[in-house]
Amino acid sequence: MSPRIAAAFLLCAFAAEAQEKKNESPRVLAISPLRATLGETQTLRLRGMKLKDVTEVRCTPQLPVTVKEKKDAAPPNGLEAKDVGDQELAVEVKIPADFGGTKIALEVVTPTGTTSPQDVPVIAKDSVVREKEPNNGFREAQLWDATKPMVGKIDGDKDVDVFRISGSAGKSATFRITAASAGSLLDPILAVFDSDGRMLGSADDSDGSRDAKIRVTPKTDGPLFLVVSDAHDRGGVWHEYLLEREP
Repeated sequence: MSPRIAAAFLLCAFAAEAQEKKNESPRVLAISPLRATLGETQTLRLRGMKLKDVTEVRCTPQLPVTVKEKKDAAPPNGLEAKDVGDQELAVEVKIPADFGGTKIALEVVTPTGTTSPQDVPVIAKDSVVREKEPNNGFREAQLWDATKPMVGKIDGDKDVDVFRISGSAGKSATFRITAASAGSLLDPILAVFDSDGRMLGSADDSDGSRDAKIRVTPKTDGPLFLVVSDAHDRGGVWHEYLLEREP
């Protein structure tokens, strides 16, 4: 065997070994909810691969974390285990009222390895507003003044969330959805309509991510309607998002 062929065989062997180790390592692929609340004890659900053999969950900064549940979990409708995992953990963590940081990071420790840190933003309870159902159409649109971010969730397949805000002719407005980049399974689409039902624009993948960002300039005064949906018409507990109006 020539040196060149031998080197090629070695490279293939190393690549196969690296892939095997990757497949054996635990991974967190989704989290719900996407945020923790200051001063509260809450349950966070982690979804991924090789999580059931957990020995501990580490938190940075150091806070006590209790594993409350670990189980096999079939993929949500229409999704595959290789993409969204087949195991879940439920962990309980308390964020002190005097917590001075803006986020925590969780790592799942197992005999075969430790997951990459999963960042979880920490927010004050009154720093966001919550989506309220029903808000599935223009007539049921939830009023939003956009001074605080909106925390929402696409609850089920083919669900849409609609929000109504004020708009002014010639005044541009930029809106952003954070979801997939924060650990949500939502692949968001954000569309904006004027008061006559004309679409001013829509956004799917933006800024190199699966999340959405759009800038619109209304031609007339009147309400704007923001419609949030999933690109694949899927939804569920793992499909949370944060909707913001940028300055």
